[in-house]
Order: sequence, then C-alpha cells, then structure tokens
Amino acid sequence: LLFSLQLSANTKVIYGDDNRVDVIDSTNSMYVELSSSTAAMIPGSSLQSLGNGISKVLGKTLSQRGICSSERFADQLSGANCSGFLVGDNLLVTAGHCVTGQSSCNSYKWVFDYKIDSAGQSEMKVDNSNIYSCKRIVNRALNNSTMDDWAIIELDRKVLDRRVLDYRR
Repeated sequence: LLFSLQLSANTKVIYGDDNRVDVIDSTNSMYVELSSSTAAMIPGSSLQSLGNGISKVLGKTLSQRGICSSERFADQLSGANCSGFLVGDNLLVTAGHCVTGQSSCNSYKWVFDYKIDSAGQSEMKVDNSNIYSCKRIVNRALNNSTMDDWAIIELDRKVLDRRVLDYRR
C-alpha cells in the first residue's frame, strides 16, 4: 500500500485541454478586467529600478527553470512566486503558504499589471505605481487537516485604480 501511494504521489497529471491564454490574447473582457485586480508576488530583490518610474522584473524563463522548451509559455519570464487578488482598498488575498510570516511579507512586493504586452516580449517592465509592499499579514491559515491555505495581507497603501473583487466569505 505504501509503495502504491508513493507512486501515485510522484505521478504528474493534467486533465482536460490547456486553455490558458495571455491577457493580451483574451477575447473575454470580463477576464481582462479581473486580471487587473490580480497581483504577482515577486521578490523585492528581483525588481530593478530603471528610473522614470519604471522597474524591470529580473528572473528566469520557465524553460531556464526546467520546463520543456516545447511547452506553451516556456520562453516567458517567470519572476513571480505566487499571486493574489484585491478584496479591499488595501487588502489582498493569497495562499497561506505564500506568506509564512512577517519576514516573508517584508521581502516580497506585490505587482499589478505583471503581464506581457506583446508576443515575443523578452523583458518585463512595470510602472513603480503598480508595485506595493506587504505592510502586515491580517490573518492566515495553513492547515493540512482542514486543507485551509489562505492569507489576507494589508498592502502599504490603497489601490485606487482597480476593481475590488467579490469573494466567498
């Protein structure tokens, strides 16, 4: 029994069609709007100021991280570790395993509009106005027995130019 459990734990399976699309390729206006309320969690050390209110995201492509180069999106920069979505003027929901304590909260930035703007784009640049810091973890759960894995974080300032999303309470 233990042997079969170990084998099934190592099996990687994808179900259904891979229907992911980049924001620039989406024909669904609702998805595009919702994406603007989503932020990428990026190590602060991976953001390089270029001046003029712009920062460059440093990182490796997915193929440089070991994904087969024939896979979709393999040549795109993979600078984010996690993502979150806006649920209040300055509140973001993410997974509980993404922010394990105040130290990890302090070392990451939350970047809105982390997306490619054109096919074949090799660099990722973002406006500094879209980069936020984690002020504190408001509440967090990571529990294997209940399967809870969420966190609410407070950003360093209000996010004024994006829709606050509804979520199940």
